This record gives sequence, C-alpha cells and structure tokens, in this order.
Amino acid sequence: MKNFIDLHLHLDGSLPYPTVKKLMKIHNFSSLTEAQLKEKLSVSKNCIDLQEYLTKFDFPLLFLQTKKDLETAIFDLLKNLRSQGLVYTEIRFAPQFHTQKKLTQEGAIRSCISGLKKFYQWQDAQQDNSYPLHANLILCLMRLPHRDQENNLTVK
Repeated sequence: MKNFIDLHLHLDGSLPYPTVKKLMKIHNFSSLTEAQLKEKLSVSKNCIDLQEYLTKFDFPLLFLQTKKDLETAIFDLLKNLRSQGLVYTEIRFAPQFHTQKKLTQEGAIRSCISGLKKFYQWQDAQQDNSYPLHANLILCLMRLPHRDQENNLTVK
C-alpha cells in the first residue's frame, strides 16, 4: 500500500463521481450522460488557466447545500481517498459557499465535522491491515465583494 498525502484538497473540486451521482439523485437533478458529467466536473486536456479550473467547482456546489449533503460528501471523499492509499489529507472548503439553502456557515462546518467523525467510526470498524487515513479540515473564509466581512467574523 502506498502512503500518500494531499495537503490542499478542495471539497467542491474533489467529489468522487459516484457521490455526485448520488447527490444528483437525492436532489432530483436530471440525469446526465457519463460524458456530460465528465465535462461538468473535469477540465479540458488543454486547460489554460486557474479560472477555467475553478469553474468546475460550480456544478458540485449545487449539491453541497444541506447538512446531509456535506456529511455525505466528506464521508464518501475520505473513503475514496483511503482506498487510494492516502494516510493524511487536508480538505479545504469555504463555508459561505454552502449557504444557498439557508444552511448557516456554522451549520456547514458542523456538517463537515460530522462527516469526518462518521468516517473515523467507519474506519475504526474496518478489519483490514491498511494504514489509517487521518484528515483535517481547513476553513477558507473568503472575501467576497457581495458579502459583508462580518459574515466571516461570526463563524464560531
């Protein structure tokens, strides 16, 4: 087993395809072909800049707007990373991007922590000999032109 680390993993840019499909179904989003889904989630082979790369985060964010969405996303992502041989990761996310359906920033943070705890419980119950995956969450409190900076200061 390889022992990899990933220190800068964007939650909204790292969701496994099966998780996106699961969340799309939960939210009654019209199904997409594999090619359409790949196009929405992946940059082109000729990706020329960071701006093109960041546009691929918009689609997954549609499905990361509830407590259950975020818990599922963190749990599934960590299971996927563990299966790839990671032993440590840091997942970053901006809580204010997860407030489109009345979830608070604090609620978004607590949901991600819940997904992390759920993963650790699942991992502890495994009977295999692989190395455990350790993970941390990094909050990215962004300065958005349309948001008051007080929003970032009130996150508990």
